[in-house]
Amino acid sequence: GKKREKGGKGGGGGGPPARFITYIDLNTLKQEHVEALMKQYSCKSKGELNRKLLYKHAGMACRACLEAMQVYSDQTDSGKYGWASAYNASYAAGSLFLKSCKASPVVAETLPAGFAQEVVSCWLRDSISSWVSWKSAIKNEFLRWRDSYGKEKPSLLEITASPKLMAEFKEVMCVESTFSSGWALEKQLDFLFKDRSKRDIKDFQIAQIPLAIRHRKGSRLALLNCPVATSASARSVDCCEASTSATVCYGVGGGSSIQSTKTSM
Repeated sequence: GKKREKGGKGGGGGGPPARFITYIDLNTLKQEHVEALMKQYSCKSKGELNRKLLYKHAGMACRACLEAMQVYSDQTDSGKYGWASAYNASYAAGSLFLKSCKASPVVAETLPAGFAQEVVSCWLRDSISSWVSWKSAIKNEFLRWRDSYGKEKPSLLEITASPKLMAEFKEVMCVESTFSSGWALEKQLDFLFKDRSKRDIKDFQIAQIPLAIRHRKGSRLALLNCPVATSASARSVDCCEASTSATVCYGVGGGSSIQSTKTSM
């Protein structure tokens, strides 16, 4: 189980911080739990369920690391339900995941080639599915929360009372701000933590955020509004920002056979 300390301030709107990141041992689930999860995630087999949960836990673990950094930086979230801290943890989680996969020899030795790219592709597919399922009012609330960089929380009770929608918001936020560049991750972490210790997490100016890592205000899914290059490998997806002179990659790319396309919703 989770071991917790008392008196924490950050990482979730005032709840005590976890000292350990825990996850489900999928091999010990009872059959009724497996069947319920297979239905929830629309899986046809236990193997497919294990793969989907592994992909989701990859993002959740990185969000948990960033929440822990909020705690140890003595950041606080004065807002109800911790939407600002949830935003910040989601904002750099995808970039942190990609960097960890590249930098860790343990990951390189344990997981197959293309694992990180496949995970991000799965996140993108799930985010598109979430976006399509939301009604207009929910989409507008997401964009307001996203474009304020967590300063404004969703106001609809339908969202704030729904753990499912909050999880979907965080997952879409994670995908939208995933960069394959270590330089971009460094800029994201600087924005989240540099000179922001012992302060309210919403105490910042959007003008402080470098243009290269800002959201494009008002767009739906940032990845869907960029030129998408698909290589010969089905596991490789590279999405580049077209509105700047410098190439900024949100996804992961590679391969010799590249075909550029444009997608929109």
